[in-house]
Amino acid sequence: MTTEDRFAGKTIIVTGAGSGIGRATVVRLAEEGARLVVSDVVAGRLDEVKTSLTGADVRTRKSKRASAANSRPAGSSL
Repeated sequence: MTTEDRFAGKTIIVTGAGSGIGRATVVRLAEEGARLVVSDVVAGRLDEVKTSLTGADVRTRKSKRASAANSRPAGSSL
């Protein structure tokens, strides 16, 4: 098995895929044959990522930002 096909036939979900470590991860996984489902809070970044990965199987999903109303302090109950 070569690194080009290490993830062939596998689907991997990457969050924060529009920039930084998330984007670098997506690029590497695509090079290694993965099918990707990627998300980021900025939809435009996802379009850039998908366009840059010519020939890769990439699906995009825009993430929702967590709002203060939906977050709870650690240890709090519902």
